[in-house]
Amino acid sequence: MHLSKFLNEHKNNIPKLFNINSNIFTTHNIDIKDIDNKKNFKIAFFQDITSGQQRLSQTVLKSFLLISILGTILLIVLHYGFKVLIVRLEESQEKLFSLNKNLEKRVKEEVALKTKKEKEAKEKERILIHQSKLASMGEMIGSIAHQWRQPLTQLSSILVLIELMFEKGKLKKEELRESIEEAEEQISFMSKTIDDFRNFFKPDKEKKIFSPKKSIEKSLSLISSSLENNHINIKLNFKEEKEIDGYENEFSQVILNILSNAKDILIEKQIKNPEISIQIDIFENNSRIQICDNAGGINLTPIEKIFEPYVSTKHASSGTGIGLYMSKNIIEKSMNGSLNVLNNDKGACFIIIL
Repeated sequence: MHLSKFLNEHKNNIPKLFNINSNIFTTHNIDIKDIDNKKNFKIAFFQDITSGQQRLSQTVLKSFLLISILGTILLIVLHYGFKVLIVRLEESQEKLFSLNKNLEKRVKEEVALKTKKEKEAKEKERILIHQSKLASMGEMIGSIAHQWRQPLTQLSSILVLIELMFEKGKLKKEELRESIEEAEEQISFMSKTIDDFRNFFKPDKEKKIFSPKKSIEKSLSLISSSLENNHINIKLNFKEEKEIDGYENEFSQVILNILSNAKDILIEKQIKNPEISIQIDIFENNSRIQICDNAGGINLTPIEKIFEPYVSTKHASSGTGIGLYMSKNIIEKSMNGSLNVLNNDKGACFIIIL
């Protein structure tokens, strides 16, 4: 079909885009008016866009082919990538399984090591407690010896006096009875001393309310003979106190241990006018006990090392290095208090807060 024939057939309604003899045409219309605006004219242009359409089709085809090729390459890459990823995941899973197995083994080893260390720590603690008991027993025997020295001397004097009076024939019945009563008093005192020490070192099973002042006085009574024999002055300053809920015997043992350490260091350094001061007051609604000496202080840095096991400032023949370690455990672990030490201008000062 020719273009003129097509136009005659569609002169009233020419389509925007049409096809004639395999050629594609598009129309462009322009409206024109004459000078007097009396008549309107319409001019139609026809453009053959066959070559442009062909190029567009080729471009679309090429784009489709390019997209297909790229899609195929992408699928290949993705397939290879997923394959590599799956292989790596399998390897990672194997490594993770091996790691878990090794971790489980290490955990078992760590648990076994921790259990072993705990057993060793408990065994060490048991040995320390045993050594502390032995040291306490030694201190107790020494204190008993000091407490018994005077009554034994008096008993010896009574027996010598009875013997002399008997030999001279001057021993009367009343004098014999008086000497026997005096000897019985000394024996009773010695027996009471044994009971005091036995009760003192008997561990408390339950907590109870007690007076720190009375406990300190009890500890002083056990060591008083030794302090007097070495001319050590005890200076007491009991301002006010608050009763303590805890283990009285263990607390008294701590006080005795600190007093014994102070006594030993004063004797060892041969301090002139040796003195131990004990003060009780209330600090932040707690009982505070301060035990100080004038022996010149503790030469350790840091000073808190004095509470470590087997650390002692005494001579090797008289110090075990476990007394203060056990004392700190009693005060802080068993009685939820604090035991600290510092040096002042005269000597060492131990501070207990309960």
